[in-house]
Amino acid sequence: MTLLDDLTGHTEDIARDVLALCQVRVTVQRPTAQAAVTELAEELARRWSGRRPERIVEQDRPALLWAPEPGGVLLLGHLDTVWPTGTLARWPRRCAPPTRSVRPGSST
Repeated sequence: MTLLDDLTGHTEDIARDVLALCQVRVTVQRPTAQAAVTELAEELARRWSGRRPERIVEQDRPALLWAPEPGGVLLLGHLDTVWPTGTLARWPRRCAPPTRSVRPGSST
């Protein structure tokens, strides 16, 4: 079984985890929220990948780095948002089809 096969079998769990990340209100002005979403992202990604990241803090802003293994893929993202406060409350939860989640901070 490939990693893709394994992850495909967990689509609903992954969608739930992405939604949990999107529900943490994080802006560049709220360092405590950045720390909270970083911890959640670390926990979820460690659960899915089995690897612990390197935690990097620059100008009081946390980041996580999972260095790719040789021949691996680098996934790059960010943990804050440019969406105005209150956007999430007005944005309907939509995860259909189950392979697509559209929320502030997520468009997969």
